[in-house]
This record gives sequence, structure tokens and C-alpha cells, in this order.
Amino acid sequence: MVTVTSPLKNTAPSLWVYKAFQDYPAARCLLLNGLPAGFVLAQQAVEKLLKAYLRISHPTLSRLVGPRGLVPGVLPVTPSHDLLAHASLVEENFPQVRISSQYSGLLRELSLNFERKYPDSPAPHSSSTTEWLQGIDQLVVGLSMCIPLAPETLWRTGVFHCAWPLVLTGQPNPPWSVWVRNGNEAFNSAFPQLQQAIISGHHAAYPNQPL
Repeated sequence: MVTVTSPLKNTAPSLWVYKAFQDYPAARCLLLNGLPAGFVLAQQAVEKLLKAYLRISHPTLSRLVGPRGLVPGVLPVTPSHDLLAHASLVEENFPQVRISSQYSGLLRELSLNFERKYPDSPAPHSSSTTEWLQGIDQLVVGLSMCIPLAPETLWRTGVFHCAWPLVLTGQPNPPWSVWVRNGNEAFNSAFPQLQQAIISGHHAAYPNQPL
């Protein structure tokens, strides 16, 4: 007999952040070019960041939201894609994270947009606008910066990694990293903090190497 273990139970939180930052630059690329398909990828980026937090607080659980999860669903969407429910669970376990009040509307609309990726979806319809990108940026950058990973891991992941070409010499500057930074006011505001974390992390990891 072959036993299959849910990948959720064995996936490091930092890998959830890594996957989120594959979706996030693609979402920004689409939305900056006026293509609403970016909302689906933005939802995935936020969902994976929230699940990164929940891998830390509940490393052995594969069901977090829904009838057999820790909390019921909030929105009329598939429970695993309900950003409001996941955000409430993150806030319950990480009191320093406060996103539901500020971003409740955005979390709701991204969840519904993801559910509406199929033409026969019963999810309620509403208008959407690429002006949501500023809120998406604030949400994704904030979640990536605050996730309680070990310092030796945090400076290598997510939004920190996107800043490497601006701080460290000889670093590649791939398109995905450029799309994260392109016109991103949340990134620009956070850059001094990102820069300091990268410098500190680099010195700790490679004490004899110049930046």
C-alpha cells in the first residue's frame, strides 16, 4: 500500500512565500497593462502568503478553512480560496498582523474574482478596477515583510529578494523582480527597511565578503 502525504504538511513556509512571489509579479505585469486576469494571480499571491503564516502556526494541518477546518468559510467561494477567512485565522494566531479591517473589501473582491474565473461560477458579480493594485501592493509587501521567519531566511525571501539587485553587487535582475518593483509605491516606501535587513543578513551569512 502506498501512503500519500498532503504536501501542505511538509512544505516550508518560505516555499509558500517563494510561490507567492511567482504569482505577484505576474499579477502586477497584467494589471499595469490593464489586463484584469491579474486579479486571479493577485488572489493567489495573497492566499499563499496567508498560508505561509498558517504553515508556521499549524504545520501539520492540511485543512484550515471550511466545514472540517479550523474556521468556517466567510465568503461564497471555495473555502480554500476564502481570503477573509484565512486572514481572520492569521490574525488570531499572529496578533501583530492587522489586515482584515483595512483590506476587507479588497480581500473579498480578490476572492470573488478568483472564483469567477469560470464562466458558470455562481459567485456574485461586481465591477473591478486596476486601481486596486495600490492596495494589493501594500498588502503583499506588508505580509512578506512581517512574516515571522528566522532572520537568516527572511532576508532571502519574498520582497527582500526583489531588492537584492538594488543593494548587493553582481546580482541578477530577472524580469519577475523588475515587475515587483516597477511603479510599486509600497516597495519604495519599504526600501530603507528592506535594505537594512539585506545588509544585516548578508553580513551575518558572509562576514568576510563585501556587499
